[in-house]
Amino acid sequence: MFNMSTSDGAQIFTCGPTPLDDCVSLDVGTDALVAEALDRLHQVERLRVATLDPLFVPPLIVFGAAPPNAKHWDARDPSTLGVYLTKFKRDTWLGPVIRVYKAFFAQRAVTAPRGIFVEAGGFDGGMAGSNSYLFERFLGWEGLMVEANQLNFARLLRARPGVARAETALCPMAGNLSFAGGGCCAGVAGKPAPHRGAGLRDGKWADSHSRPRSKNEYMVRCTPLGALLRALHVPRIDFLSLDVESAEYAVLSGMDWTIPVSVLMIERCKGSSLTLLRSKGFVRATEAEFTTGWCSRDDSRDCPRDKVWYHPDRIRPQIL
Repeated sequence: MFNMSTSDGAQIFTCGPTPLDDCVSLDVGTDALVAEALDRLHQVERLRVATLDPLFVPPLIVFGAAPPNAKHWDARDPSTLGVYLTKFKRDTWLGPVIRVYKAFFAQRAVTAPRGIFVEAGGFDGGMAGSNSYLFERFLGWEGLMVEANQLNFARLLRARPGVARAETALCPMAGNLSFAGGGCCAGVAGKPAPHRGAGLRDGKWADSHSRPRSKNEYMVRCTPLGALLRALHVPRIDFLSLDVESAEYAVLSGMDWTIPVSVLMIERCKGSSLTLLRSKGFVRATEAEFTTGWCSRDDSRDCPRDKVWYHPDRIRPQIL
């Protein structure tokens, strides 16, 4: 999995304009583009800005996993799974992923194939902001982390060298989109559409736009998840985490569902997202969901915030 061919562990891709097109690797000038990207991300992190140039669209670069001995976890974080579970089982942000772990993967046989995760909206890759942290650090899974905000990605690139990392947003068709905001809540600019439409239309999602309209907006690369996974030769996904600030249906619309997915955790899952998942055979696992008692106005009739889905032909939840 994650077949990277360059000496520095990174690969440049270009993707076709439809969800069924593949992402094709570029070999010419790859080293120079990677060097430019690393220099840009270093400056972004040093200056603590979302981007150096709002009109610049980063190339689609996937940074490969470093050797196991290159991983350096934060010494301030829990050093064992038991400590992590005890400390954060009731945490608002980490509690949901602990619940998923206990429901689906705590009893996973040690002889089972190495797990694979994909996390979209991985923030800075740190323990407090990443739903895949538990699976990589304590279970030894491999995976792919996707983040479009340049500042978040710069930090993620450094924090999670043991997995593949892609600097892009996810959508049904390859192209560019305007993002807004930073920190944990950067997302597609413009008012999100009700989840009843067809996702990205004519290069736009809802009333979002491909060119910035304010000083808080900037352009990002947008890539279909399915095409990216095919390019990286991902055979299956055991755990898919989506935290994409109301763009869930657009992301799911770009998925290649011939790639088996066992468990999904989605921050907001409504409207067409529900219909799509059910059409693919997924079942909601309310017993695996984490409820804090707090709900936003949008979620008031359907708590908790993070919804969990599983495919019964591939996995079943344990009794909690």
